[in-house]
Amino acid sequence: MTDASLPTLKWGVVGCGLISSWFVHDLLRERPSATTKHIIQAIGSSSLEKGTAFHQKYAPSAKPSIYASYHEVYNDPEVQIVYIGTPHSVHLQNALDAINAGKHVLCEKPMTINAKETETMIKAAREKGVFLMEAVWTRFFPIASALQKLLYEDQVIGKISRMYCDFGLDMPMSSLESTARTADPSLGAGCLLDMGIYCLTWTAIVTNQVSKQPAPPKITSSMSFTNGVDEMTTAVLNYPTLHFQSICTTSMLHRTTKDFCRVEGEKGSIVVGGDAASKPGFLIIRPKGGEEKRIEFDSPGWGFYYEADAVAEDLRRGRIENEIMPLNESLRMMKLMDEIRAQNGLKYKADLLEDARKATEVGVQGIVVSNHGGRQCDGGVGSLDTLPEIVDAVGDQLEIIFNSGVRCGMDIVKALALGAKMVLIGRPFVWGLSLASEEGVRHVLKSLLGEVSLQE
Repeated sequence: MTDASLPTLKWGVVGCGLISSWFVHDLLRERPSATTKHIIQAIGSSSLEKGTAFHQKYAPSAKPSIYASYHEVYNDPEVQIVYIGTPHSVHLQNALDAINAGKHVLCEKPMTINAKETETMIKAAREKGVFLMEAVWTRFFPIASALQKLLYEDQVIGKISRMYCDFGLDMPMSSLESTARTADPSLGAGCLLDMGIYCLTWTAIVTNQVSKQPAPPKITSSMSFTNGVDEMTTAVLNYPTLHFQSICTTSMLHRTTKDFCRVEGEKGSIVVGGDAASKPGFLIIRPKGGEEKRIEFDSPGWGFYYEADAVAEDLRRGRIENEIMPLNESLRMMKLMDEIRAQNGLKYKADLLEDARKATEVGVQGIVVSNHGGRQCDGGVGSLDTLPEIVDAVGDQLEIIFNSGVRCGMDIVKALALGAKMVLIGRPFVWGLSLASEEGVRHVLKSLLGEVSLQE
């Protein structure tokens, strides 16, 4: 079929980061096997200059409308589906805006920050009757279905009992700017959501969980933190009903070797390899007592066109979700990651806001906004950054008390201006006490109040 005779799908792209550049580059790639002509109809960015630069560098053959806002993409009548390639901390709001505008949505993984947000997004899409899918592109590579065939139809290694999957990159926190998406806790940075999701994805592929839903696994996990971000995460998933275990590891300190995954069975093992767990390229079958066999899978570019073609086929057939990556699977995966985070005390800003809302429902009279408590000391989400949103979340229903890093009167003024009703003083109090006992505390309070009065 010639390019001109192919059915078309017009995309609106929001976010001009790295993942979006890979996506548009792949969609515009010429492929003999293409089933759809993908058109970049619109690009939304924070500025016209950034959007234009993105267009010229990554999609020069396209003729999109360039917008300085995402809403203009959602409201463009020519756009049929929106690809969301923004940081995952804002996926929910971006998707809801697109859905409310009546657009179909392909949202980058992870779909949201937590399961509660995923439920909200799914509910909105179903009520509006629009297509929604999480862009877990790896699931659509031909190698994924080939592996399942080897395991379940051909049973080349017999009954499987264990697998190991690793995804690591050499990008330690010490090498990143604190405001980088991969380093900022308020943006959901860290190993688990960015890379660990791929290891969990291969676990789902191997156990064929989309078509068959075993009992939820028992999870044992650990995390190593740097500046409030999980720089290394390990999770062991034990499926008692399958008599199967999966060991998932991910790291920002060490790059994974090409043989990133190994599946073990009673008759041998299968290695899954490639550039990374996100972009597989070969299988190695190693039967016990036999010769190993290597199978190569050629996927030019990055391979995003596999999922894009699948989405186009769904839309042509009038489907509002995909069979390979259904919405319940996105929710199941997010619940797994929520459990791993809960075991290690890792909370994102969205979790804190949800906790605040729940507090109003159970009759709590006040909330202390603080990142103390021994979980991650002062390395987590900045309390002052979260304060305004917590105030908005609870309104006037609760008293908001701020307690985090108050050093001077100006800190008190800032907290009160952002909505706190009370500010707790920690270290200055201790400093005064240690220097001059009660008189030292009086001096600290006098100094702080004096500075506050200067700001009035």
